[in-house]
Amino acid sequence: QVYGRDLLTYFHAGFSTRRLEMSDDYSPEAVYSIVLNQIGYDLEVLQRAVQQRASGSAAMTETLKETDKLAWLALKPAIDAGLLPANTTAVTYFQKSPVSRVIPYAPVALIGVPYSCMSVARDHLALPHEIGHYVFWHGQVPGTGQPLRQALQRAAFEELKQCVTLDSPEFPTWCAVWLEELFADVYGALIAGPVMALDFQDLALHSSCEGFTASDNDHPVPILRPEIYNQVLARAANDTQRWADWAAALQQ
Repeated sequence: QVYGRDLLTYFHAGFSTRRLEMSDDYSPEAVYSIVLNQIGYDLEVLQRAVQQRASGSAAMTETLKETDKLAWLALKPAIDAGLLPANTTAVTYFQKSPVSRVIPYAPVALIGVPYSCMSVARDHLALPHEIGHYVFWHGQVPGTGQPLRQALQRAAFEELKQCVTLDSPEFPTWCAVWLEELFADVYGALIAGPVMALDFQDLALHSSCEGFTASDNDHPVPILRPEIYNQVLARAANDTQRWADWAAALQQ
């Protein structure tokens, strides 16, 4: 309620006094609709999470207890590293496919998990990846207050700008398009280890033959994603598990 009131007041005052310029892409009415839609979608998700716990089956409520705890455990390393505030928490709910819902006004990761989690334990592995999306959007570089995603974008561009040529001027755009999913993949691999890499290797095979090597302008192409996980396992500093051996086996 506070978020919606303050945002609508801000835009209304800005448009009416011309302190805010009119956009060629969005009219004031469109901006108001976007704000209201954000509130409506968030309320619907929160209501779903409450109802599934209050009136769901025993299997549903028990699974949500598990996914809540696993989501929190996936968040905790980012909190311990100072990337997220200490009061950050997570709430999971069932929906048709995994998703991380970003809300800009509370330190809560709203994570949608597939209904199959009630019977297929392996599908819980969607959680570390989705938490990675939350860290990407809400994380801050410790001690600076700088948004993590901005630091990642700058670092990635510095590393990759040497690849930009007159023949491939679109390369920075390509990097920006994939960066969030790349980060979520790396974060998920560091949280869940080799079993996460194996799971995403299997998921890559769910693509059509055409889609296996084609970009959807969001995710890295399926043929590439297992390599991302293998690189993380091979490079991760891990004293208790021989992740490099797993990387070699998965590569094979």
